[in-house]
Amino acid sequence: MRPTPPAPRGANRWIISFGCAGLMAVAAAWWLGLLPTPKFLAGTESKVIDADPQENSTRSNPAVKGTSAAEAASIDIEQWEPGMPLSARPASSSLSELQVEESPAFVDRSASDPDPPASRSTDVFTVHEPYEPRTSPSILRVSGEASAVPDVVPLAQAQPSVDPYSELDAAIESGRYLEAHRDLSKLYWSKPEEREQIVPRLQQTAALIYLSPQPHFMEPYVIQPGDLLQKVAPKYKISWEYLAKLNRIQPEKIRAGQKLKVVKGPFSAFIDLSDYRLTIHAHGYFVKEYAIGIGKDNSTPIGTFAVKDKLRNPVYYGPDGVIAADDPANPLGECWIDLGDSYGIHGTIDPKSIGKAESRGCIRLVADDVAEVYDFLTLGSEVVIRP
Repeated sequence: MRPTPPAPRGANRWIISFGCAGLMAVAAAWWLGLLPTPKFLAGTESKVIDADPQENSTRSNPAVKGTSAAEAASIDIEQWEPGMPLSARPASSSLSELQVEESPAFVDRSASDPDPPASRSTDVFTVHEPYEPRTSPSILRVSGEASAVPDVVPLAQAQPSVDPYSELDAAIESGRYLEAHRDLSKLYWSKPEEREQIVPRLQQTAALIYLSPQPHFMEPYVIQPGDLLQKVAPKYKISWEYLAKLNRIQPEKIRAGQKLKVVKGPFSAFIDLSDYRLTIHAHGYFVKEYAIGIGKDNSTPIGTFAVKDKLRNPVYYGPDGVIAADDPANPLGECWIDLGDSYGIHGTIDPKSIGKAESRGCIRLVADDVAEVYDFLTLGSEVVIRP
């Protein structure tokens, strides 16, 4: 068989020229967008989950002006405080983190709107009117396509409500006093409207922890030869008077080897003028509360103070003159806790003034109560007064 003769040189030039021109034309059409991108050039499309319009914006626009998108996405979610609106929360690239919201998940409008309108459809999912998502509607896009989202489930169905007090009662009954006291103390400060349910339980746990010689919640202190309560008490930032009452002992009769119950001080006082209440606490843990009398015409100072001095049987110096300590007319009673600038916490010879605004600015308590507060507080103890 004879080989095919080579094509003439002129034909070769024509074929090459035609092929180059064709390739240039196809490239120009693709460049102008007239042709789709070939699959082999498209590559693998990354999967992006747009959890929230604000959160998604961190990919192109930093959450904080002057911060790169990468830096914004790396902000620790722990910087966000529970209860803050979502707009104030630091940027996060995690959908699961954005779904953890401290505010209620859904708002039930059924009570105010007995005949809710029909469900409204969006381009992503259907929202049933009686409930609203906790954040702005989420848009889930995987490979550029909208993904279906399950129907919204009411919070009442997802997480059945549990009576917190039943769990706390169970903790007390099982002897988990510190655990119960911690949770009750948090409720005491955060939910004053529920104190009728909280305080009786707190008094039970506080009595065991702070007012009874048993049980021990810290390693007991063993009395050494030559010890005095006046030397032992400062080790725990408490007064020797309180230490003696806690252990039901007489200071002059302690003996070497004796074990003392101790607690971690110092104690502090929080005074709520609007509620005529003084609360003793230890690092936020409730100890005891007392009814008080306050200054008339808003004369009681507001702010944070420190105990400057403590006196028993104080002499009264006032506009009416000087009244001796043992004089029944002395309005200070038997204890004076100095807060500075002639203001203080003291007793009273007028018990009817408790729960009223009748003093010249000082805080009044009945005799037995001020004696206890006197023993709790030490020099330097913090006293916060709020309107």
